[in-house]
Amino acid sequence: MKKYVITGGASSGKSSLITALEIKGEFVIKESAESIARYMNAIGIKNPHTQKSYQPKVLDLFLKREKIILKNNPKRIFYDRGIHDQLDYTKINGFEIFKELQEQINKVKYDKIFFLESLNKLQQTEYRKETNLEECNKMGEMHYNTYKHFGFKIIKVPNLELERRVGFILNKL
Repeated sequence: MKKYVITGGASSGKSSLITALEIKGEFVIKESAESIARYMNAIGIKNPHTQKSYQPKVLDLFLKREKIILKNNPKRIFYDRGIHDQLDYTKINGFEIFKELQEQINKVKYDKIFFLESLNKLQQTEYRKETNLEECNKMGEMHYNTYKHFGFKIIKVPNLELERRVGFILNKL
C-alpha cells in the first residue's frame, strides 16, 4: 500500500484537493485538527489549540481514521496532512513532543509528500489560527522543511486550478 501526504500552508487548497480525490474514488484521510477544534468548542473549550490535550486528541482521531480506512485494504491512501505536520503545530504552540507523537514520527513511512504551493489568497475559516497570507506561507515553509529534514521525497504542486492539480498529482504517482 502506498501512502501520500498532501501538505502545505493554510489556504493552499489541501481540503479541496482531498475532496476532489475522494470524489474520484481515492481513499483519503481528512485532516483531524479542525474536527477536534469544532468538538472542543462545542463542549465549551475556547481556543482549543492552546490546550495541552488538543494535539493528543488530534493524533488519536488521525489514527482512528487511518485504522478504519486500512480495513478496506486500499492500494493507496492520500492524507490531508501527515504526522509531521502535527509535529510542527505541537512545536509552534509551545508544547513538548508527547510520547505517542514521537512514536508515530519514528515509525511512519510515506511514499511521497505533495507540497501545495500557495494559492496567494487567504480563505478564512472559524478555526484558522493563521490570520494573514504571510503566516500561512511561513507555516507552509515550516512543513516543507520538516518533511525535508526527515528525508521524505517532496513534490511541489504548482498553483493550478483544482482539476489540473489533481491530474498533476495522479501523474506523479
